[in-house]
Amino acid sequence: MRPIAAAAAFLLLALASPNRQGAGQPLKVRVVRFYEPANGTTTIEGVAEVRLDSLFRGGASAVARYRVVVAVSDSSGLQLQNSMWTRSLPPGVAGVQGATTEETFGFDAAPGRYRVEVRIVPSGGDSLVSVTEVQSYRTRPAISDLLLATGVRRPQTDSEPPQPGEVRRAGLMMRTGVPPRLTPTNATLVWYAEAYAQAAVDSAQMVAAIVGADGHQVIATVPRAVSFPAGGGLTRGSLDLSGLPPGQYRLRLSVREGDSTLDAEAPFVMAPAESVARVDSAQQAVPAGGDIFAVASEDQLDSLEAPLVYVARNPGGLGLYRTLTVEGKRRFLRQFWATSSMRVQGTVGREDFYRLVAAANRLFHESGVAQLAGWNTDRGRIFIRNGQWDERLNRPASQPFPYDVWRYTRGQLRWYVFGDRTGLGNYVLMATNDTHEEGVAEADWQAQLGTDATRDIDQFLGVQDQIN
Repeated sequence: MRPIAAAAAFLLLALASPNRQGAGQPLKVRVVRFYEPANGTTTIEGVAEVRLDSLFRGGASAVARYRVVVAVSDSSGLQLQNSMWTRSLPPGVAGVQGATTEETFGFDAAPGRYRVEVRIVPSGGDSLVSVTEVQSYRTRPAISDLLLATGVRRPQTDSEPPQPGEVRRAGLMMRTGVPPRLTPTNATLVWYAEAYAQAAVDSAQMVAAIVGADGHQVIATVPRAVSFPAGGGLTRGSLDLSGLPPGQYRLRLSVREGDSTLDAEAPFVMAPAESVARVDSAQQAVPAGGDIFAVASEDQLDSLEAPLVYVARNPGGLGLYRTLTVEGKRRFLRQFWATSSMRVQGTVGREDFYRLVAAANRLFHESGVAQLAGWNTDRGRIFIRNGQWDERLNRPASQPFPYDVWRYTRGQLRWYVFGDRTGLGNYVLMATNDTHEEGVAEADWQAQLGTDATRDIDQFLGVQDQIN
């Protein structure tokens, strides 16, 4: 067995729904299994989530610490591994209502049954313990367990360690949870699974379906053609679940070839909108109409200045800002919003502008190599300049790659076609009729998307003559 690898994450759940799955459990553990055909072993990836108000009852000192112990035993009770590491939490975190911390671990196992004990030992107080029985694969399975994630990225190097809450697989870093938790403003669910067929599969059909807590099917994708080489392969994709009501769900993945069907499923949660609103409101340090620049740190001032490139009458003039002292930066930002001549005509007011920036950061953050803030993406730029679209055509599971089309009908008709050629949520503007975006359109964007997607976009926009 390889040594247990570990990583940790800190997360604020901030008044999440009390009805969410496992809300009352102080320590939850979930494992996902993948088969290694080369040596017949099973890779076991585990995630543990700890409720800090259960770990540190009655609060904690300024700096709270805990020790993590992961012990693996075989079916006879023989302990095979015992790994331990210590974590320190930021000051005050342990006293935040609804705060959790995540620990991830992984190890390889030969065929058999194992007992995985996760013990969280606080610097003061009682320990939390969870025991999970895991059956590794005795023979080659048809398909792995299903891994669900709320974000995925490509590491810059093969040796880059996973970030907190991430599982590495097939060159990707996928952020998961116990279970993964979506929100109305972060509603994209990513799936990953591996098929282990020994013979090549050329003509299978795959369907991803969302199943409610009562077992009924809520939505399902149209069947998509998939193929696997001899020895097996992987399947991954994403679903935009915007508008899905709060609750507990399962994603069911079905791959059918002739009379044979491979099924895998896993749980996830859609959090209620009110919990998200409370998180957002908690981040607002200044009441509406107040001087947000007076209380901002220099890093915060810089984050407030950066998006101004979209509304500055002379974007080049923003270079002066970077030469100023902290107090000079405050004066610059106050003057920018007090002097209409510094801004593009028709620019929204300060509060509305930063509200759009905050929404763009929640909706369009890109977690690839660049780690772009939402405002700094193509979709974020269009969103901040124009507000929310009037009509949207979103195809997150399209082949050969996802696309997202926005149409604005108020004022002059404008449309924008974004494509995600990475499959990781990194959308770029491929075509538009907006003259302010001149030079960004790609001449062969229709050929890249293919005939079916182009026809779909044509019908949605109803402006074939303009885009063909």
